[in-house]
Amino acid sequence: MYADREILLAAVTQNKYAFRYAPLELRGDRDLVLVAVKISGWALHFATSAMTADKEVIMAAVTQNGSALKFASDELKEDTEVVLAAVTQHGYSLQYASTIMQGDLEIVEMAIRDYNGALRFASVEIRDNRELVMNVLRYDGQGLRNVSKRLQGDKEVVLIAVKENGAALESASKKMRQDKEVVMIAVQSHGRSFKFVSVSMRDDKDVVMAALKQNGDIINDVDSHHFGYIEVLQVIVIAIKEQEQGKDALHKMVNDGRKKDILYNLVRHDPLIANITDKYGRRAYDMANPICKEAMEKALHLNATVDDGTQDISVDTEKQDEDTNNNQIILMY
Repeated sequence: MYADREILLAAVTQNKYAFRYAPLELRGDRDLVLVAVKISGWALHFATSAMTADKEVIMAAVTQNGSALKFASDELKEDTEVVLAAVTQHGYSLQYASTIMQGDLEIVEMAIRDYNGALRFASVEIRDNRELVMNVLRYDGQGLRNVSKRLQGDKEVVLIAVKENGAALESASKKMRQDKEVVMIAVQSHGRSFKFVSVSMRDDKDVVMAALKQNGDIINDVDSHHFGYIEVLQVIVIAIKEQEQGKDALHKMVNDGRKKDILYNLVRHDPLIANITDKYGRRAYDMANPICKEAMEKALHLNATVDDGTQDISVDTEKQDEDTNNNQIILMY
């Protein structure tokens, strides 16, 4: 603790954290507090209540760090000049402004200009301001989470959001999450937004393929009946072969017995799927649990004994056709 004013003053000018160690009798020293908050607005936290009600002190503090508004008196949190200075320095500080200031369009617009996320601290009325919201979403689609329920169901608004960031679909209304135009735009830019689409859209083949093309990681979220479509299988195979997310999804799948039918269809479509390796060089076939391995063997017409890992798992397709009737299992080395 610094008991001597001059020593404390010297310390504050050299270390922005020094004021927190000031004795109580010096925390109300106006000149000292002004020096401290100009170096670090957060120092206001350690000042006396008289200082937090002093407009000049508060202006100095929020100009240095907008979030210092948190420690201002209630009266100054409602002062337009003070709040404008705070949100100009950092839009995030809008959360500390009074309810009246959070409903002031000029204040909110200034806060958003610095930080789009500040919209979530605005009043309900402003979060329902269509023009303002659309301007925000053009730069931050995820901001859809901060707007009114009415606008989350406004197709024009939602389209702006998902075009900027497909993940914004999560915040759209139920009606919008079952609108094919909205959903397609969302999954084409952010495949993982597939998990936010409505049940009816998850059953739409076009949506499934668009999502898979963008991110193979969603393979495990696709309903199993889609794997019966050649077009879908082709897209999935490409995703597995060409995307790291697709490879990761495959190696999760081979340890989930519930996916055995899906694996059967995949390997039946392209036997080389069994050879896809993870980043450690381990093949999907080798990593599969017994249930999944059996499904893959059935699809490949493999023998119970597999190769030693130095050769590809492959099928003699000519013999496979000849032996399909008697179910003979063939493994090529």
